[in-house]
Amino acid sequence: MYNNLSTQTIIKDCCVYFISDHSFYDKKLIEVFDEASFPCFFFKNLKRKGPGLTRNLGLEYSFNKYVLFWDSDDLFSNDSVLEILYNSIKHNEEDFGVFKIANTDKSVEKINLILKRDFLNKNNIKYPKFFFGEDSIFLDRCDIYGESYKLED
Repeated sequence: MYNNLSTQTIIKDCCVYFISDHSFYDKKLIEVFDEASFPCFFFKNLKRKGPGLTRNLGLEYSFNKYVLFWDSDDLFSNDSVLEILYNSIKHNEEDFGVFKIANTDKSVEKINLILKRDFLNKNNIKYPKFFFGEDSIFLDRCDIYGESYKLED
């Protein structure tokens, strides 16, 4: 599940936010969080409020320069994609990086983002209060306000 998150070559310079919305994945999330060798925080709602509101909680308490949210069914396609995007947004003044991720549910193609926290704060970009489709709306907001970004396959 999260095993290949720790294989990313730049993970120690980023902070990963494990977001739990009181779901059946909680036990696995807690196990990975407890064993993590990289900076991370675990946020858990005691009541189901939707992933968007829980991610906003993570953003509210974040202090790192870069933010990455990770879902229980996400898998990196290779061990250096995060480093490539991190270096690009750091050195080229890009607001965020977009990358494709593998998914444990092979019928779903997904993307994920590594974002500059200052970019999100400056533009007041937050997740909407929906239970479904909140990722698409968040990405649209990033696209509207972002001056430049890096796309990596």
